[in-house]
Amino acid sequence: MLNKETTYSQARMNLASILDQVCDDRQIMVIKRRNQKHVALIAEDELSSLLECVYLLRSQKMPAVYLELWSGQKLQPRHLKP
Repeated sequence: MLNKETTYSQARMNLASILDQVCDDRQIMVIKRRNQKHVALIAEDELSSLLECVYLLRSQKMPAVYLELWSGQKLQPRHLKP
C-alpha cells in the first residue's frame, strides 16, 4: 500500500474528497506541513485493524501461531514458550 501525499493548503481546500479517498480506497494520506511534523490520515476501521494486529503480535504466543498458519507447517510445542 503506497501512501499519497498532499500539502496542508491542498488538504484544506480538498478535505471532503481527501476523506473520501482515505475511506473508499483504503488509502493513507500524508499531509505535509511546513516547519511542523507531517500527519497521516487513515480510515478508522483500518486503524482499528492495525492496532489489533499490533496487540496480537505483542503476545508471546501469537507470532508463532501466525507463522504456523502462514507457513502451513506445524510447529513443535517447544517453540511456544509462555
